Amino acid sequence: MSKVGDGSLPAQNWLAAAERVLTLSDSVAGAKTARRFGTDWTEVLPMKEIVGSSTSKIVSFRDRRLPRWRSKIVSYVRGVAPSAIG
Repeated sequence: MSKVGDGSLPAQNWLAAAERVLTLSDSVAGAKTARRFGTDWTEVLPMKEIVGSSTSKIVSFRDRRLPRWRSKIVSYVRGVAPSAIG
C-alpha cells in the first residue's frame, strides 16, 4: 500500500493482488484452511492503510468490495464476533 500511496505501484496492480487473496479466502480451499488452522482471513489485508488511502480505486474497493467479502467470510472466522471484523 505504501507504494500505491507514493505512486511507484499502480493501484490496479495492488488491487489485482488483493482480489486474488479475496478469491482464495472465499474458495472452498480457503474455507477449509480457515476451519482447519483457524485462519482469520480478515487479517490478511492491511486495513489501516486501506482505510487511510485517498486513492480513488482503493476507496472504491474499500467501500464496495470489502463489505461483500466480509459478509461472505464471516462464517469462516473462528471465535471472532462479526462486529470485530469491521
